[in-house]
Amino acid sequence: MFLESLRDGRFGVRLHLGEGFQLKSEDETRAELKRTTDDTSWVLSLNPMRLGLRPEHDPVLRSDVEHQLRVSFQDQYDALATRAGPDRSPPRTDDPRWSPLIELDRTLVDGAPVLRVLGRLAYEPGLEVLEARLLVPLAVGTFQVQIRHFARETGGREAALHLLARRKEPGRSPDEIMEHQRQQDFDDPAWDASFPEHGLSVLRAALAWLTTPERGVLRVLEPLPLPPEGEVILPDLGCAVTPPPRYTLTPSQDMGLGRNIAMFTRLTCGDLRTMDVWRDAAVLPPGPGRAEALVDGARRNAESWAKEGVTDIEVDTQVLPEVDGRPHVSSHVRFVVQGQPMVAATRWLADVDGAVFRITVGGPRDLTYEEFSAEADAILRSWRRLPGEAARPVQARADAPAAPGKKPWWKLW
Repeated sequence: MFLESLRDGRFGVRLHLGEGFQLKSEDETRAELKRTTDDTSWVLSLNPMRLGLRPEHDPVLRSDVEHQLRVSFQDQYDALATRAGPDRSPPRTDDPRWSPLIELDRTLVDGAPVLRVLGRLAYEPGLEVLEARLLVPLAVGTFQVQIRHFARETGGREAALHLLARRKEPGRSPDEIMEHQRQQDFDDPAWDASFPEHGLSVLRAALAWLTTPERGVLRVLEPLPLPPEGEVILPDLGCAVTPPPRYTLTPSQDMGLGRNIAMFTRLTCGDLRTMDVWRDAAVLPPGPGRAEALVDGARRNAESWAKEGVTDIEVDTQVLPEVDGRPHVSSHVRFVVQGQPMVAATRWLADVDGAVFRITVGGPRDLTYEEFSAEADAILRSWRRLPGEAARPVQARADAPAAPGKKPWWKLW
């Protein structure tokens, strides 16, 4: 099972948690535990998606994590709406100056970069939920440690630090002092020693315990090499593209997909954007009407997703200006996967020899179609055929699944 694999270093990471943990559930790639000493909940998991941590993409990474935490914070707030009283204050995220993201940084474990995230999922009288995540990019995927701390008594740290500030400045009114106290002041790690049982102190100590080399709790044996910057060659598809920042190629076989699709993932903390380049087995015959054939194929392809468990599919397809003489079609696809509303922007292109390619960028609907569409356009502009690549013979319809017998393309883990 998973804990044994982690102890043995089977996946390229070794973890020795030691005593003080109670196992709740476990399978081959996931384990849920409770640490009895501080009543925190731990989830250990491994998924095949690659997490690229190129330093030049850090501003995009921070924006992604900030967005995801805001969405998660709002979801948590909405989930408690039926139990909340009429005088409940609006969520803290209504204030754009307040952020649920407390810390985002990277450190090295065995010379390999790992990402540390600390944020809030709930923050109101009677409930504070804090979450720490440690993400470890590996050669086979991404290992993640997720730790949560729940508190029913809230505001103690803030009140104590406010009183301390008032003692230091007795001539100023409490309201005036409060106006100058920011959330960052209350959350400053310099105060953790004074509040050792506070959730922030507990989670920071847990992250330090995991990543301090001298403790030897976590060892990274087979890290993910730094993904290349710029153009990515896709020999199985006979083309090359330049992905937008943070999209990292994951081998199709690791995702249970066919060789005629290349999958890129933009992974954060629970949020997932995907980008793929797919080559159709079919070839469009020469002559007029190729754009209309692309439109028909794009619609049938999206509608065929229903056979793989996708529901509520809506497709808006239109013909766009040709790209260097190549027919070019776009689709705006809305659908639901396992209860989660999703959106995707697709671009269909027929090369001069009839080879058909599809570029798709998508994710949850809290992200905008306009953003995905702009990324899809940028990828299309970067697309090129590899020298000497010839069209393949007709083998399947345009709506044929990429890999018959494989799992659904959207079921990424």
